[in-house]
Amino acid sequence: MLGCVAKARSYEILVNPSEMEDVQWFERAELRAAVELYQTAGDSTLADLQQASLEKLGFFVPPPFAIAHHLIRIWAECKQPWFASTATTSMRREAAD
Repeated sequence: MLGCVAKARSYEILVNPSEMEDVQWFERAELRAAVELYQTAGDSTLADLQQASLEKLGFFVPPPFAIAHHLIRIWAECKQPWFASTATTSMRREAAD
């Protein structure tokens, strides 16, 4: 299994229904809250965690044994912009020249 991170060109979502059933955008805080449910789960079952997340947040993230969970967790816990802005990238290129 391989997981990747990419920068979206827009907020428009184009869904290929043969590959994805549902696609949504979430705020970082929402995903952080969903990930934290797994971190504080104790002896809860996966089904109980997912049900609690659905009731509290309206969605749940994949469990920790899924690569998607780790991609979501890493982004949700990141405290700075994930990708440098275009202006910052341009300035770095000019400085290197």
